[in-house]
Amino acid sequence: MASPVKTYQEEMHGNLGFFASWLPADPVDVGDIGVLEGGRFRRVGTLAELGIPCDVEVTPGKSGMQFTSTEGVQLDASGGANVQAAARFEVSIRFSGAGAFVFHASGLQLRRLRNRGQVAEAMLDNYERKRWKKEWLLVESVHAAERASIIISEDNAARLVLAADVKLPPTISLADPKVGFEVAATEGKLFQTLGAKNLHPLYSCLRIRDPLFGQAEVMPVRGPGDAANRLARPGIDELIES
Repeated sequence: MASPVKTYQEEMHGNLGFFASWLPADPVDVGDIGVLEGGRFRRVGTLAELGIPCDVEVTPGKSGMQFTSTEGVQLDASGGANVQAAARFEVSIRFSGAGAFVFHASGLQLRRLRNRGQVAEAMLDNYERKRWKKEWLLVESVHAAERASIIISEDNAARLVLAADVKLPPTISLADPKVGFEVAATEGKLFQTLGAKNLHPLYSCLRIRDPLFGQAEVMPVRGPGDAANRLARPGIDELIES
């Protein structure tokens, strides 16, 4: 049976196409070089350290995201009775399966590699000169979040109650920067990061495609130039089984 973390990573990737950072606060950024190890990206260097230019594009605009697992999550929100002033607002999250999760992020902004063709050529050149290892991956994009709340149940039954002294609508994001949620009650075993600032909770990476690398599930990268076509994205199985 998959661990709760693996369930979270598989569903996030299946729906969004990005790897979920683990732990969520782990530093992962565009231009990082590393390997997948124990379900995590472990950085071993950067493009800059190899003298390869890394031109990062930050897309305009920011957005929010509220995503929950397809099964095993029930959210209930309720406010206090005093409508004339700030009220005690509570959110109860009940989990009925290990791996059930809630992912809320605000101020999401995509950061991605702009000069991918140039970087691909440099990667291949370094590989030919034995300065790039076959197992290395390059982080090509991340979703940066101003704030994020990520809660994962590690038990088949768990519950978390969050509270804030403010009157709010029932559609409030748990990553709203204007609200300071606090844990009011908890049952069962949970992983939780609440209102964490400046996280990179989602990322994607590239590797050099080579028959000698084995049969890992990969998706060829489409882009200009022969060098870019030599890159591929690792599949979720490679992360899960690392």
